[in-house]
Amino acid sequence: MTAFYSTFFADPLYYIGYLFAFCTAIGFIIFLRGFLSGFGYALALNGHDEHMDKFRTRATWGVVLMAYTFCMWELLRLVVSWFGVGTLNSAAAFAAALGFIWLFCQLWRAIFPAKA
Repeated sequence: MTAFYSTFFADPLYYIGYLFAFCTAIGFIIFLRGFLSGFGYALALNGHDEHMDKFRTRATWGVVLMAYTFCMWELLRLVVSWFGVGTLNSAAAFAAALGFIWLFCQLWRAIFPAKA
């Protein structure tokens, strides 16, 4: 157990990266469940549009979970790079910033929907 602690404190981003990869894999599975479940109905066009909402919701939540995990990973790398622990890719940090703006806009639209 001491070896685990010493390797964790030597390079914590390695193990935290596994956690983020696991969350991204769950998001991808949620996306596939929504996309592949509704794909047959979309090809056959034999279902009502109201029945497709649950498939669209699953696919959207999967994509949002993957995007959120990527943005959190890049934010973590940005903060850790200030202390000299890791390196930062500027293009990925810019993409993460755009992702946070997009996620915030989606959250704002969900909390305060437009009035008809």
